[in-house]
Amino acid sequence: MIVINKDIPAVLLNDVSANLELSFNTIATFYQQRDLLYIGKPHRLRFSALIYITQGEGYHFIDYKRYQLKPGTLLTLGKHQVHHFSEHCSVEGYVISFSNDFLHSGGDDPYQEVMATAVEEVNCITETANNLGGLFDQIGQEYHREGSSYKDEIIRNLMRALMLKEIVPNYQALCNNTSLCQKNINYHALKKYIEKVFSQRPSVGEVAKIMGKSIKQLDKIAKDYSGRSVKELIDDRVLLEAKRLLAFSQYSILDISLQLGFKEATNMTKFFRRHTSLTPKDFRDLCRTNVAKRIS
Repeated sequence: MIVINKDIPAVLLNDVSANLELSFNTIATFYQQRDLLYIGKPHRLRFSALIYITQGEGYHFIDYKRYQLKPGTLLTLGKHQVHHFSEHCSVEGYVISFSNDFLHSGGDDPYQEVMATAVEEVNCITETANNLGGLFDQIGQEYHREGSSYKDEIIRNLMRALMLKEIVPNYQALCNNTSLCQKNINYHALKKYIEKVFSQRPSVGEVAKIMGKSIKQLDKIAKDYSGRSVKELIDDRVLLEAKRLLAFSQYSILDISLQLGFKEATNMTKFFRRHTSLTPKDFRDLCRTNVAKRIS
């Protein structure tokens, strides 16, 4: 089901999945089951997804970046990201849609947060392991197997193997400190909380109080891990959402300003110009003339 209004069209996991909180399709089946006009237009995910290309070529857009597809390409899409296939994309492969909670092994899982973060941050791996296709084949076989008492757990462990074998190491390569990528639970908790409250544009002091840290402690966690302060992480998330809404929604600039916690549109304009050297209107105009992909 597609939710259509002024907002960015959104796809919900419970409309594409079964009891597993996960769905597995070939790209061909995925296309058959969905409106091609929707697939080729920007839409927001309310879940995570992996797309693995086995044959063909084309392009895929995730937020503001264009990725070239070829055999062996693995795309990772995190919850809330906006994406779409190019109009004339002709590829074969697999699509796995899933809830991040599905990957949770239970109890104190040391890898849960880093897996969720990695899916959102990596987005494209062009050189994957030669046997990665076999792992997707295994997941597909288990997904379609009837009468298995251990189906959920087998698929969960295969998915965790895929994440920890291919996606998390690529994410670690992006981090300032590889060991922190995996071990700093405080940073992942911070990012998770920012995702929840960014539209309220909380102060660093408010965030620190909720997380039971001093501002100095929280800034050290953020900077050690990402090289960014807590304030910069909040501003980054607000800016990303502003770009998404300006590019892909039908909301007015005033509506977007209010949604993102600015009391007046002029305040968002100053914020946006400070970070991009463009006004929100200029950015929207560029997006609508199909040059937004040139903006970093």
